[in-house]
Amino acid sequence: MIKKTLRCVNGCGDMAVTLYEGVEIDTCPECKGVWLGNEELKHIISTEDEAWPEEEIAKVLEKTGKAGVPDDEIHREIPCPECSALMPATNYQYSSGIIINKCKNNHGVWLDEGELDKIQIYKEHWSHK
Repeated sequence: MIKKTLRCVNGCGDMAVTLYEGVEIDTCPECKGVWLGNEELKHIISTEDEAWPEEEIAKVLEKTGKAGVPDDEIHREIPCPECSALMPATNYQYSSGIIINKCKNNHGVWLDEGELDKIQIYKEHWSHK
């Protein structure tokens, strides 16, 4: 099945399909944002192919564990690249402190630059506790 070309939610233009941990994901070459379908995200966070340096893990973990959504994120309105419905900001796993935008029609999630790495580090850290 050929994936249709999606547009970046930030208005940058067409996203590129790239292979990441065995999954085809849509990435914006300009803003580095990532669009993931729900199954793509589940696969990526269940795979531990990426090795993270200890200093990167510590840097991410010191900024996680915060509940709520910052005001600047609450008012950010971005459209789902699949259905154009506005995607509200949500705190990944309720209190991770990693803010993502999730399609209310369950098409997937938008992750700004670096958020995919943060989610993986967060999940891997807590799954080994």
